[in-house]
Amino acid sequence: MEWAVASCCPSAVVSLLHGADVSGFVFPTATNFDKYGKIYQSKDYGRFFRVKNCSVIKLAVATGLLAIVELLETKIGQELDLDDTLKIMGFFDKYKLYESADFSTTKDVDDLVDSILKEMPKKSTYMEYFQFASSYTLFKLSCASMEACDLRLCEKVTRKFFREWALDCFMALIHYRLPILSCDMIIDQLTNKDLYNICLAAKGQTDEQDKINVVENVLKRNNERPVGAEKAPKRLEIEC
Repeated sequence: MEWAVASCCPSAVVSLLHGADVSGFVFPTATNFDKYGKIYQSKDYGRFFRVKNCSVIKLAVATGLLAIVELLETKIGQELDLDDTLKIMGFFDKYKLYESADFSTTKDVDDLVDSILKEMPKKSTYMEYFQFASSYTLFKLSCASMEACDLRLCEKVTRKFFREWALDCFMALIHYRLPILSCDMIIDQLTNKDLYNICLAAKGQTDEQDKINVVENVLKRNNERPVGAEKAPKRLEIEC
């Protein structure tokens, strides 16, 4: 089971959950995920998803991994803790499965991403996203279109996972000095990379000054929003 999870094989996990003894299952270490990362970066992974010249491999990798998390939670009650969550987020970070600060896109790409998302089932599970990512429907797009959309789709589809964990972590970092609604509004403005940094700071995997910088940067971004921006909380000043 550990191999199936670290290798990001949802179908193998499904098979193992039907009869295999998973009572001793331990979530893979970061090192295990690094071994998988080498497979992901090779051409073998593209062949695994039957992708020849086109690529939405980032989307398939990201949704496949989160599909496994869902399976473990719903089938055997294996819930993630923050340590496990940071292993997954760290994998996203190391192998660039979300948008960087300098990521840029075009209106055409955004429109195409929106049209693709409309084709996905409403309130999809990550398994459904994974199946869609490796489906013929998506491969009908041109290679250039798929590659341009890959990272943007990753960012949007995996947003819920990052957001849910970062919200609690952010509230803890500011010592619960803001109501949850205000924190929600602030979190909504951030990228998945930002949300990962918040979780790292909350776990104490950064030094005290870095932790302060994370909170200050988040609040600065909020305060720089236009005054009339929809749902913008009032200007915030919080000492860490």
